[in-house]
Amino acid sequence: MFQQDSEKILTNPIISYKAPDPYSPPRQRQRRVFSTILAKMFLPALTKKPIPLQETVQQNYAELSQQYDVYITTGEVVTYDGATLTTIEISPSNPIGFIIKFKGQKGFFESTVEEAVRDAVSSNTTIICFNYRGVGHSTKAPDTFQDLITDGISQVQRLLDQDVKGEQILLDGESFGGAIATFVAFHFHKKNIPVYLFNSRSFAKLSEIAIKTKFSRLPAGLQSPLERLIAHLGWEANSGEVFSQLPQSHTHFMFLAPQSQEYNGDSIIPNECSLFHHLITLKTHDQTNKLISYSQMHINKEDGPGHSAPREKLFMCSDPDRSGQDVFLLFTKKIKPQNEQSIFDENIVSERDIRLTFKSDHG
Repeated sequence: MFQQDSEKILTNPIISYKAPDPYSPPRQRQRRVFSTILAKMFLPALTKKPIPLQETVQQNYAELSQQYDVYITTGEVVTYDGATLTTIEISPSNPIGFIIKFKGQKGFFESTVEEAVRDAVSSNTTIICFNYRGVGHSTKAPDTFQDLITDGISQVQRLLDQDVKGEQILLDGESFGGAIATFVAFHFHKKNIPVYLFNSRSFAKLSEIAIKTKFSRLPAGLQSPLERLIAHLGWEANSGEVFSQLPQSHTHFMFLAPQSQEYNGDSIIPNECSLFHHLITLKTHDQTNKLISYSQMHINKEDGPGHSAPREKLFMCSDPDRSGQDVFLLFTKKIKPQNEQSIFDENIVSERDIRLTFKSDHG
């Protein structure tokens, strides 16, 4: 997949892929008035100036390639509806699989490349980062939340078209990106192409968190109409409901414990809007025995806000010696190398053990 050159960085656009239409029957696109306003509210990175593609950026890639002994490949993925997604791949010499990063709502992947490089080395996988349509140097701003799902589907489909198996692919979604990644995983599971999903510090329903955080002073009688309007404009995302339909064997989610005198909580996603709260409530009301794999985390006050902190700063409530990054790296062991069984199953622990390992203070 990678051209092996002595500098270990491919500065010319090498990734060049046009995705097929993933929808059958074809999706009906209807741009509605005010959709653009909601797009900028839910994805504020749309309003930020892109990071200039100067020589200093390429020099930084070259230095990271040399420092960490990885190959960095840049290029573009074009969706079926014409959005061009700026994309980068970071690969160690013999990767066992692929991790696709789904960023939150405010940033560009260019600002976290070194973090992605470290993930590539520590997990021994190829890391794929990209900017959603309209963000940074990617083109064609989204009209609906489904457009962002299309972006993620296109990234996965590129790998599948290179004969990569679904269980060699892990979707790593943070916050807003966790919701997008959840829908992308569901799209492929419905096609009997199971991919893995790691969802970190995300919400259960987009309209719910919007009303709770951005329209909290709105009279109660107007909240339901606003929720319906958000759905009508194409920006509802009931990721909690979708996540609950994915198999536990292929998913894990991480969330922050409520704030206390000693620890910071999640200052962006209130507990009652979190994915965890939705799934536990669903489990209680439905009296289902379906297993869910999750980790409850703390972050010390001196380490800053919990929602945006690196996973290395988080630690498990039930096992303070294990960081959020440790949990993530353990989950990546599920990735199955080509024509092999999962390293997770063979050399680490059993499926039952992983549930115990990830057991939180809530049981």
